[in-house]
Amino acid sequence: MNETLKKQIWTVVGVLIIAVSFFLFFFNKATAPAQVVIAGTTINVEIAQTEAEREQGLSGHKPLADDEGMLFIFDKPGYHGFWMKDMLFSIDIIWISADKKIVHIETNLSPDTYPKSFSPFEPAQYVLEVNAGTATENVWTPGVQVEF
Repeated sequence: MNETLKKQIWTVVGVLIIAVSFFLFFFNKATAPAQVVIAGTTINVEIAQTEAEREQGLSGHKPLADDEGMLFIFDKPGYHGFWMKDMLFSIDIIWISADKKIVHIETNLSPDTYPKSFSPFEPAQYVLEVNAGTATENVWTPGVQVEF
């Protein structure tokens, strides 16, 4: 094999390596789902962090799997109220303090409760929505530490 052909082959190999690296970095970012862990129970969560995402929440959302939920992240602690507008299924709502402890829980909230609003008794910076019955089934209570 002559020297020119070897250089061409190595050039092609180099370009292929760069192209594959580019593809893997930019188009195949497989990220682990966000998770919340409460008393040993792991919930895979969608994050609602912007005002629009928090306003939409789970309204009109397909029903959740048993290990799924939505975590609402607020800029600062407050008495963040929630209602069941346009909900398709019942949920539990868990308010979590800035130091990641449960401060309030409302269970088995039906879409029929709309337009009633639900708020915590103490300020919360995070709110977790999960399927109805999850909090009771897993014995979640105020004061329990939350990890995420």
